[in-house]
Amino acid sequence: MSSDLVVVVTGANQGVGFDACRQFALAPRVAKVVLTFRSPDKANRAIEALATATGKDKSLFDFVVLDLDSRDSATKAVDALPAKIDRLVLNAGAVTAGVKNGVTATFSSTVGHGILTEGLLEAGKLQPGARVLYAHSEVSRWIPAFTGLQPCCMSIKPGQYLYSKVTVGRKCLPPCFCLPATNQLGTYGYTKIVGGLFFSQLATEQPGVYFINVSPGGVFTNIYQDFPWPGGCFIRAVSCLMVPLRIMHPVDVGAKRYVDAMLVEDFPSKFESGAVLGSPCGCCYYGAMGPLTDQTKLGCCASAPYLKDPALMADAAAKVREFGQIPGAKAIERG
Repeated sequence: MSSDLVVVVTGANQGVGFDACRQFALAPRVAKVVLTFRSPDKANRAIEALATATGKDKSLFDFVVLDLDSRDSATKAVDALPAKIDRLVLNAGAVTAGVKNGVTATFSSTVGHGILTEGLLEAGKLQPGARVLYAHSEVSRWIPAFTGLQPCCMSIKPGQYLYSKVTVGRKCLPPCFCLPATNQLGTYGYTKIVGGLFFSQLATEQPGVYFINVSPGGVFTNIYQDFPWPGGCFIRAVSCLMVPLRIMHPVDVGAKRYVDAMLVEDFPSKFESGAVLGSPCGCCYYGAMGPLTDQTKLGCCASAPYLKDPALMADAAAKVREFGQIPGAKAIERG
């Protein structure tokens, strides 16, 4: 099998993004892995580490500077990225406090991903047959093992109620415990809901490109480093127990979800474009691990049909474009 695929990964300096790049580099069909970073120094260190971890020559890797909080940086990255991108993994993101560009710092990277993706579509760099993955999260629906840490009052409806959660940050509503960790995790959950709705809408507008929302599942990465008390302290303290208790899985397992969605030949026949995938829910799956499952068809109280609601999808796309001043790209038909 010839090596012909160009893969681009955002947020690749550590955690799931880094390990996904490692796995992509070892895949026979991948000819180039392009990573995005805020600074060349971080990029060079990551490429050195990837070359060491894979035994591959550094020429297999390349990087582009990208700050997703900057519209100008995202636009420049569109120009700097390769002329043809076969696989685009939108992994960058964090649970971060504060406000940037009129939206929460957590949501800002999703707006940046919207600017980047629609810019690549408009530039013709994502051609028929390309695949785009948005890193979703199971925080967007109920997970039994995380009860008490997750945000509650996750009622989803169109209009300003939903977007107030990503513009000014989520506010506590009864019966929430009003803990900082719950509020911050709530903002992250709403960010992933709106981002996933946006990319699901792109799937309807761009039939020639395969869009898929994939949660890496429960993985202990740097995302918890800035988590406020007491949630972050608790998760860090019990992280060593999460895998044996079948609540979370190792980072490489989470990264493999990305790799499978991007490289497995018949993956698009198993899950339609625009689907939202994560862990199953049931007596054996009470955490965020297990085989990829459509999150709108879980068949239990954790099922989240709102993640593919057509009205919410169109509404989310309009709002992300408004926040990012994105004109919208012309449609790419199937090849």
